[in-house]
Amino acid sequence: KNDSNPDAPKKDQPAVENEGQLIVDATACPQDISYPTDVKLLHESREKADEIIDVLYAQSSTKKRPRTYREKAQVEYVSIAKRRNNSGKQIRNGIRKQLNYLKRNIQYINKLIDQVGLKTMDQKQYKYWLVIQQVYAQQQDMYEQKKHHVEHRIVSIHQPHVRPIVRGKLNAKVEFGSKINVSLVNGFAFLDDLEWEAYNEGGRLSHSIEKYKKRFGFYPKEVLVDRIYCSRDNRTLLKQKGILLKAKPLGRPSA
Repeated sequence: KNDSNPDAPKKDQPAVENEGQLIVDATACPQDISYPTDVKLLHESREKADEIIDVLYAQSSTKKRPRTYREKAQVEYVSIAKRRNNSGKQIRNGIRKQLNYLKRNIQYINKLIDQVGLKTMDQKQYKYWLVIQQVYAQQQDMYEQKKHHVEHRIVSIHQPHVRPIVRGKLNAKVEFGSKINVSLVNGFAFLDDLEWEAYNEGGRLSHSIEKYKKRFGFYPKEVLVDRIYCSRDNRTLLKQKGILLKAKPLGRPSA
């Protein structure tokens, strides 16, 4: 009695040949946020911290509202924002002042939370409270280390998940939004990857190829990609799977 599956492929059945053309590329999806600067980000964080202080103070037993110098901080921010060209020293001085105002506000909020608890804030205010603390930590670290980059950098307190994506283009060297990896097959676009953190799309080619096989049941016959995908590992992988890579060969171009 033959109990084998009749739908299973036979041992002498030839393997499925590669078919079709796969085009893979990555791009950034710009998010609708204003262009961020360190001074502006700290200024917005300080304003939100002031609003949280008002909410907590109204529920506390403190007789006098904590002094936050909001008017003075506003004037100092506007003096930088309205100036067309600020020197590096002026920007650094403005960041230092806004950091000090925000630090004072964070300390006041912690003291008020000890009195009234976190339940006084609603969900939205609590989210802002978490974000402005992280903004302060990142900006303080960059100020002390005299650098302009940090991991998981926040560029908007209203959309803290948005990250800067370095594009290297002439008119937009940096974009702010998610980064996607897209496969194009016969005029149809398939979204293979979507992440808010920046990544090297060259390491996602194997993922796109496997998704192609999962969708259609076979590997593509040829792949068209940019130079960033044409690493030695990817070339070796495509060669093993019998996929033709339509891209510039390695080495110096011939005469």
